[in-house]
Amino acid sequence: MTLTLLQVAFWCVTHDIRPTLEITPDAVSDNEADVVAMGDRKFYFRWHLFNLQNAGLTYGRATELREYDYEKLYYWFRLLDRFDNESNFLPSLASYYFGRTGDEAKQRFIARYLAEYTKYRLESKWFWQVEAVHVADHKLNDRNLSLALALPLLDLHEAPVIVRELPAFVYERRGEMDKALAVMDEIRNDTVLPQGELNFIGEFIETRLKKRDGKTLFFDNRAK
Repeated sequence: MTLTLLQVAFWCVTHDIRPTLEITPDAVSDNEADVVAMGDRKFYFRWHLFNLQNAGLTYGRATELREYDYEKLYYWFRLLDRFDNESNFLPSLASYYFGRTGDEAKQRFIARYLAEYTKYRLESKWFWQVEAVHVADHKLNDRNLSLALALPLLDLHEAPVIVRELPAFVYERRGEMDKALAVMDEIRNDTVLPQGELNFIGEFIETRLKKRDGKTLFFDNRAK
């Protein structure tokens, strides 16, 4: 009986106590991360990636994206890239999950991270540069940023043609039809393209760029 009374008394005093749970914890320093990893960099990467994926969703919580601190998330992304910058899981998490926010200030951190993730290795990671262009152009409506991110893709001769054509689409949205046409002409002239791609370029020029300078353009899309 005494034990039961003690348990009830303890519950009455403590039932309102809740642990202080951060939604987005602070990223640790590089030196601290290196020490804690104890040489197992892959395990450290996977463990904190798991924690990052579930941040704000533990202990029955359901946290909206607008409540996350995206500056902290950005530093976590950069930190974990030090431990494994080949895995595509982290940019996927950034783009397809945290990137669903409608807050432009938060989206800017996503675009920044994706661009930095692909830096100096566009040949192998161009897909995430395309994602960064999408964020900048369609979510931030920042035509200058989207163009700066799209232009390097034009030089990727081993990437799909549609990737190289991305600067033309950005130029079109900026109203710079001459430059959009120049991009398409460059691709058409320096690449052996299948007839389907030639047809697409021809259609793009004739139907979307033909009003340049008030003139109708002519494009011969027959295979050379």
